[in-house]
Amino acid sequence: MDSGPTTRPSPVPVTVGAGDVLADRYRLEHLLGRGGMAEVFAGRDEVLQRPVAVKVFPWVDDDLSSQEPAEIRLLAALSHPALVTVHDAGPPAGDGSPTFLVMELVPGPTLSRQLREQGPLSEVQAAALACQVASALAYVHARDLVHRDVKPGNILLREAVTGPEHEIVAKLADFGIARLVNATRRTLTGTALGTAPYLSPEQVRGEPIGPATDVYALALVVLESLTGTVTYPGSAIESAVARLHRPPDVPEGLDPVLHRLLLRMTDTEPSRRPSAGEVAETLATLLGGDVTATQPLRASRRAADRAASRRARARDGLASSWRRLQAVPPAGRRAALAVAVAGSLLAAGFLILGSGGSSATPAVRPPAYPSVPGRLGVDLHDLQQAVQG
Repeated sequence: MDSGPTTRPSPVPVTVGAGDVLADRYRLEHLLGRGGMAEVFAGRDEVLQRPVAVKVFPWVDDDLSSQEPAEIRLLAALSHPALVTVHDAGPPAGDGSPTFLVMELVPGPTLSRQLREQGPLSEVQAAALACQVASALAYVHARDLVHRDVKPGNILLREAVTGPEHEIVAKLADFGIARLVNATRRTLTGTALGTAPYLSPEQVRGEPIGPATDVYALALVVLESLTGTVTYPGSAIESAVARLHRPPDVPEGLDPVLHRLLLRMTDTEPSRRPSAGEVAETLATLLGGDVTATQPLRASRRAADRAASRRARARDGLASSWRRLQAVPPAGRRAALAVAVAGSLLAAGFLILGSGGSSATPAVRPPAYPSVPGRLGVDLHDLQQAVQG
């Protein structure tokens, strides 16, 4: 009989900074970004004499070492142009260093920073970015792996985008963190890792996750890239619960093919969502290119012209067929749903991260949870505080 999680000492917090050397090999040079769980440094591998990115977590946990060799072999074997390569992880057992991942250094900004500083992408750019990331997801899904935390902060750009015709080259990062760190967090607290604005409905409900979970999150990333705003903003609980009673708002003016694809990707039923491979192929056709394992798609002007032409032809008859917005439940049912789902999240021990950004610039503070009078309001406040810590 399962007697519950084994009590064990908490990880030891450790502070590192520029100039420190991890595992007698990786010298930290300067801070690239900081998130709720880690700091990212530009660094240098002093053995191979190459630049690297080092993601450092503020704890020491020797349990990682027991699973590290097999996990690192798996991650290092992944090779795709739209995946950030994982080189190494540590520390070796008992050396007192913090947990860290060593990765390929991508010179450009995260998608999160790009959107915050430069605003939305063009429709063609968003489609090209989604095609590349979907191709990477199809690659890992074919190996029975799931990312579990697809979000703008985990998508890196080769260079900053400076205009609507600028070529997009994207790489999906932190796949290793979903594999390595989530296992450690689950051992420590019985929690599962996720970022509130990009959780799938099945994650919120505490149900099993799979490749369709990544597809849903990618759709929310695409919508944010197109609009410049988070689809489900607010506090952790508010954001998580919102997707259970209202679908995302997919802009009507999009190319009909892209509009229909986003509706399918955000279906509340995982089995009805397209696979990542189908998403990549659909977008490649829309962009007039092919999905290959070696060359990212170019956001061509020709593809943009075709998209505009299709929108014009569809405006009279086809656009209305995509207007499928489910009715929002009455306000009285929303509060009850929030309490029920928030309670189930706490009971399941689900760790929800509010913003999930990895940029050095602090994220905007989420709006306060809506005021509810009486005992119900007190319960909602207590649940929010418990989840957000």
